Amino acid sequence: MREVTFGGSGGSNRSLSDSFGGFAASYGMYFNNEWQGVLRQSLNYHNPAGAGTTWGGSTRLAADYHFTNLGLTMPFVGASFGRIYGSSLRDTWSAGLEAGVKYYLQRKFFVFGMAEYNWLFERARRVDNNFGSGQFIFTTGLGFNF
Repeated sequence: MREVTFGGSGGSNRSLSDSFGGFAASYGMYFNNEWQGVLRQSLNYHNPAGAGTTWGGSTRLAADYHFTNLGLTMPFVGASFGRIYGSSLRDTWSAGLEAGVKYYLQRKFFVFGMAEYNWLFERARRVDNNFGSGQFIFTTGLGFNF
């Protein structure tokens, strides 16, 4: 089974001094009833403190585990890895943890909400040193399975 989602996203760094918001979309493929691989894409408008506004984006791969025995409600948890880029942003890698819930309005159509925490790093050897300098991302939208 496959899945497509469309939604709005927004977030901020931990100190709430750099906010952003924009459009998010994803394409996922279920490996079984619980596990899903997902490609996430976002386009964001950034408003950092002390600087001009910019546009940026992110492309991430994620693996999510779904709790499928709760009827119409399907919570999930997962992890992601990807790249953040933009015109005035320093291109960087990101790794993160995520959790969310899907609520099925019909058999293959759902609304969802998701929260992520991503930490940023330029080199793999620095991935563990930057956990505290990450960003929160919140996404809500619609999706369907096919």
